[in-house]
Amino acid sequence: MTKSVTAPDKRPALVFDNINEVLTIINALENFRTERTVEKWTSDGHISTLVTELEKVAGLFKKES
Repeated sequence: MTKSVTAPDKRPALVFDNINEVLTIINALENFRTERTVEKWTSDGHISTLVTELEKVAGLFKKES
């Protein structure tokens, strides 16, 4: 039997199998931001927002352990 679930909207979602996947993306975003700062590129806050949301996801994995 297949379990069916419905969502209130049609936004795409990401699924992570483990905390290492989340931390890898956070690390990549932070490295990108650091490199771009050196080149005088300024973030409009999107990277910070993404990192904050991913840290919340990482926290969910920590609660499972």
